[in-house]
Amino acid sequence: MLFRGGFEVFTVRVHDGDHVHVFVSAPPRIGIPAMVRVLKCNSAKVLFLEFSQLKLRFWGGHLWSEGYAAVLLVRLLVLKSKTISIELESNGYLPRKR
Repeated sequence: MLFRGGFEVFTVRVHDGDHVHVFVSAPPRIGIPAMVRVLKCNSAKVLFLEFSQLKLRFWGGHLWSEGYAAVLLVRLLVLKSKTISIELESNGYLPRKR
């Protein structure tokens, strides 16, 4: 999924129902805080529209906490897309092919 901000989300995975891992590709000019802000804002809008009962629980409109953790993945070698898919798959970020 490509965002107007110029970054692309490859995969999203919910862990233990209390946090989310997002695998993102972005050019260096885009700051991590800006990406997090866009992701939190857009996902909250979608969730509040689809699950209106969330508005009752999160009446202040604050679905996500203020914090986040970011890990940068930098490779010196250029990998083919198939290799990247296998690596993402083996780390649990993509469903395994049967």
